[in-house]
Amino acid sequence: MDTVPDGMPSGALDVTDVGKADALAFGMLSGAPILAAGHADDVITAWDLTTRRRITTIDGLGVVNDLAVTVDGRIAVAGDDGVTMTQIGD
Repeated sequence: MDTVPDGMPSGALDVTDVGKADALAFGMLSGAPILAAGHADDVITAWDLTTRRRITTIDGLGVVNDLAVTVDGRIAVAGDDGVTMTQIGD
């Protein structure tokens, strides 16, 4: 298997510092495919799937039950307190 300089297998996302993902959503941001994940520790992370780099980490939104990536570069977060919209990227 090919590896990248940090020792991770090529194509892998480094998720060693985040909790278990309870919700996943795929979408596009500025023409790039992204993956957003809502974790058991109430943190949301988003990765650019082209570069395999994390583009944001968001915390403080509470429990994440479900996620959606919108066409205008936001993440809709469904939690115990309702739905919250948060901007990702620039």
